[in-house]
Parts: sequence; C-alpha cells; structure tokens
Amino acid sequence: MSRSLSDIRSVNMSPHRPTSSASPQGFFRLLPRTVRGAAILALVLGLAIPSLLAYFIEQRLSVQAARHEIRLDLRNAVETLALSMRPLLWELSRENAEAVAQATLNDERYVSITITSGLDAQPFVKLERPANAENAAAELASDERDVLHEGKVIGKLVVTMSTAPYLAASQRALRWNTLRVAVMLICSIGLILLVLQRRLFAPLQQLTQATNRIANKQFATPIQLPLDDEFGDAGAAMEQMRLALLETFDALGEKNRELADHAGHLEQRVTERTLALSHANVELQGALQQLQTAQDSLVESEKLASLGRLVAGVAHELNTPIGNAMTVASTLEEHYRSLLTAMEAGTLKRSTMQELLNSTRDGQQLVYRNLARAAEIIQHFKQLAIDQTSEMRRKFDLAEMLEEVLITLRPHFRHSHLQLEIDVAPGILMDGFPGPLGQVVTNLALNAAFHAFPHPEANHRVHLKVSLTGPQQVLLCVMDNGIGMTEDVRKHAFDPFFTTKLGQGGSGLGLHIVRNIVTGLLGGQIELLTEDGKGCEFRITLPLCAPGQEVVAP
Repeated sequence: MSRSLSDIRSVNMSPHRPTSSASPQGFFRLLPRTVRGAAILALVLGLAIPSLLAYFIEQRLSVQAARHEIRLDLRNAVETLALSMRPLLWELSRENAEAVAQATLNDERYVSITITSGLDAQPFVKLERPANAENAAAELASDERDVLHEGKVIGKLVVTMSTAPYLAASQRALRWNTLRVAVMLICSIGLILLVLQRRLFAPLQQLTQATNRIANKQFATPIQLPLDDEFGDAGAAMEQMRLALLETFDALGEKNRELADHAGHLEQRVTERTLALSHANVELQGALQQLQTAQDSLVESEKLASLGRLVAGVAHELNTPIGNAMTVASTLEEHYRSLLTAMEAGTLKRSTMQELLNSTRDGQQLVYRNLARAAEIIQHFKQLAIDQTSEMRRKFDLAEMLEEVLITLRPHFRHSHLQLEIDVAPGILMDGFPGPLGQVVTNLALNAAFHAFPHPEANHRVHLKVSLTGPQQVLLCVMDNGIGMTEDVRKHAFDPFFTTKLGQGGSGLGLHIVRNIVTGLLGGQIELLTEDGKGCEFRITLPLCAPGQEVVAP
C-alpha cells in the first residue's frame, strides 16, 4: 500500500528551530556565540598562553643556568690560578705573578684578583678591572683558595667575577628564540585561519543554508558541496535525505517485497554467516600469533633499552676519573713548559726543580689512580654488558652485582628529586643468572621513578633492601614512598600491555617481564604490596641457586 508522490509533497513540513532554554550569564556572555569566533579564540589562546608560559619559564631557567655556569667557571679559575701561583708565591716572584693575574684579568668576566702572602700583611698582587656601569650594576661572585706548598699554607687567592657577561649572553639567546617563536606563531595562526575558512567556516555556512531550505519545504534546489571530506559527506547525506522524502512510501513497498525474498533465503544466509565466522576465527588465530611475535619483539627491545641505559650510566661514571686525569695532565704540561723556559733562560733554581719534581710525582700518582678507577669501571661494564645481553649462568656476589647495576641507574636519579638507597648484606653468593636479575632490579627502579612520583618533591626515594631469609633463600625488596596503586590497578599491574601512562612512553611490559623472569628463569616468587597514596613494595623471594644445572667451579 504505497502513496503517490503528490501525497508526499502535500505533507505538512513546517520548520522548527529549537530555542535556547536560557541565555548565557556572567562570564559566558563574553565568549563568542559563533563557531568561527570560538575557533579563533581557542586557536589564539591555545597558542599564546603556552608560549607566554614557556617564555617566562625559559627566562628564569636561563638566569639560573648563567649563575650555575659562573659558579663552575669561578671554581675552575680559582683552582687553576692557585696551582699557577704556588711556585711564584713561594719564590716571591711578584712580576710573574702579576703577569699571570693580568692575563687572566684580560677576560671581561673577571673583576679583581687578589693574592696575599703569609709573610706580609699587604697584598702580594692585587689587580682590579676599571669600574664601569655594567659591572657596577651586575651581581658579583667571589671565591678564595689557600695556596699550598708542601702541605703548608703560603698565601691566599681571591677571585671576583661579574655575572654581567653570562646574563647578557643568556638574554641575547632568549630574545632571539622569542622573536623566532613569535614569527612562527603568527605564521601558524594565519595559515590555520586560512585552512579553517576554506575547510570549516565556508562549508558550515553552506550546510546551514541548505538546512534552512529543507526546513522551508524548498526541495527543488539540490544540495551540492564539492568537497571530499566530512562536510561533503554531510552534504551528500542531506541530498539523499531530500530525495528520500519524495520516495519514502514507494520505497516501503519495495522493501516489503525484498523482505519476502529475504525470508526465503534465510537458511542460505545462515550458512554463509557460519562460513564467514569460520574464516574470521582463522584470521583471529593469525592475529594472535602476530601479537605474540610482537610481544617477543618488545621484550627484546626492552633488553636493548636496558643496555642503552647501561652505556649511558657507565659513560657518566667515566667522566669524573678521565676528567681528573686530563686536568692533571694539562697541569704537568704547564710545569714542563715552565721548566723548559727556566732552563733556556738559565734561571732554574734547585727549589724550583724540587717543587716541579714533587708536583710531577703527585700528578703521576693522581693520574694513575684515576686511570685505574676508569679501568675498574670499564671492567665492571664489560661484565655487566655480557650479563645483560645474554642469559649466561655463573656464580656471583650479589652485593657486587647490584652495585654494578646501580652505576647505570644513578644518572637517572641524580638529575631529579629522587634518592636511590641500597641496603645489601655483603657476602651473599648466588649461582644463577645475573643479567636477568639485573634487568629485574632496573625495571623495578625505573618503574618507580616513572610512575610513583608525578609531582617532584625533595623527600622522594626508592629503597633497595636485600637480606637472607634462610640458608638457601634471599629476599629482595624494592620500595618507594610514591603515590601507590589503587586496588584495581594492583590487580592488573603484571598484565602484559597494561599501563597507566598510555601514550606517555609506557609500554605496559616492564612488570610483566619482571614477573616472567622471577617466576621462570630465576625460580622465585614476586609479591606486590601497595595502597593508594602509601607507596609500593615489591618483595622478591629467590633461591641462592637458580633451578637447572649448577655452575661447576673450575
């Protein structure tokens, strides 16, 4: 029973426009009422406010960085001058001392250099840079060192530096970055507004006009939006709606006939759906296998990431002894040049020769100790690298192995508010897999640093404690005083791909890998104790001898 097109056209289709139940009040009256105004306001605020905040933060950080840099330069300058002035002050060589001090004072960063001798109340050398407006208004920093000779104080060195050059350099860099960001923001806003006008505001206006025509029963005008996007799809859908209003009842008759045909082919369709489900099941099995392969790849990636952290930590530890050795070597080179100059000038004294020999002996000992320390760190690194990139079984001292692992972890905690504490009883010997055990400790410590402390504070800490709980069993606890976990998060903490930092660098595999290593390869048990707001504690119980064939002592 269908109706004709003329009956359809006679249907009363009076337009109806919904009205707002309440007008905006208070602050919301100031907000734009159009999509165009709201989009422009959101664009400007979304780009301008973060840029202003970044500017003020960058300005504060640049000043702090300049002050930190002057403290480092001042300390290095005082130490270097103290070493240079020691032979000159001992020999009371005022001219040479003034020459060295004047060469240093030629640097615009230095304001004054004062050297006093223990034999005279008056300054041995006192040089000051002429006063100017920039140094007068700038903040000054001073440092002093005792000048020692054979362990005795023979004088004092005082160096004063100005922060003006450092602050000026930081301000120049800040102004340049600000100008560059401002130009980028202006260009970005212009380009975004141009795109919004062409792809949002204009098509939205056309759709509004088409909707008003349909509401006024003007079906003769087709709706056409020459766009291949959501607006184009909306225009096409509205055009289909316009045509559907003219053909609805005729289509109903056709649908009734199709329904009868569908009833006759129902059994065939059930068979086809069953076959489709079988194919879908096969595809799901393949997807599951691919997921397992991807999980294995992520586990290997986690091992490579652990090795990367290991390399970074060892490089950081090597900087100190190697830097000390280079400093002493440069000082010895300066002594050599001084000796050569004195020999060529015929002014070499026995006291000078003795002092240079003593300095050379002390420097050689210092170089040897620092290079020995670097060699020791490299030896530990070689063993730790072998352990963490393989599952080689061996006998090891637990305290020594954990100390090697902590070398790689301390750089991650040193530049943050976190404190890494360790309490390990010495003399615990294990027969097992130090590499996987080190990965367990690394994952737990970094998991605490990444998840437990969303807001940096000074009293945050991660505590590693190891103790014997029996003749053949050890208890390893990793505790933090962070935000803890809710009961729902605790239940899923060890599930693969479960993370509370989705999209923020969390893979959801750290604790899953820890549990698999502990309960599988190491033959132990792991327990998570936590409450919301009261930190977390991972209790790992391990046998001193891991399951499998023991290592035979040579």
